[in-house]
Amino acid sequence: MLQHIYQYYLGEKSGVIYALSTGVIFLLTGIFLLLKFHINPISKGLGTGLVIAGIILITGSFSTQYYNNQKIKSLVERKAETETQLQKSEIQRMDKVMNVTFHYAFITFAMLVIGLSLVILFSKSFYWKGFSIAFIMMILFIWIADTYNSKRNAEYFEMVKSYIS
Repeated sequence: MLQHIYQYYLGEKSGVIYALSTGVIFLLTGIFLLLKFHINPISKGLGTGLVIAGIILITGSFSTQYYNNQKIKSLVERKAETETQLQKSEIQRMDKVMNVTFHYAFITFAMLVIGLSLVILFSKSFYWKGFSIAFIMMILFIWIADTYNSKRNAEYFEMVKSYIS
């Protein structure tokens, strides 16, 4: 079971490259827009939003990498646990991840997209319209990544529940 948990955290780390790449692309695109089209308010807002979104994604990538590395290191301490104890704790943890974390993340993403869409529709400021578009792009990227992660976690959860040592 310990090997499966280790593989789980390695899989969690694999998504970091996508978020980091997207963060760098957002950051560079935002800087380009700010330097090249800073006079246009929608471009300025979009550029500012992309720079901030890029920094958020890059920071999130490094913190996710660090968190998963720490979890992998902590597996050494769990060698004394029996297979049944490991399975039981993973079932409890994954149940929370699948039924709480993903559920509330979905609601949060939906509310953010709705709120930002309202800003785009009703704001008179083109700067804030551009800024909102940038954040919708970031949220949609995270939402898509979270959907794939949810699928991978569901497969892992099923494996943990059916695991027989």
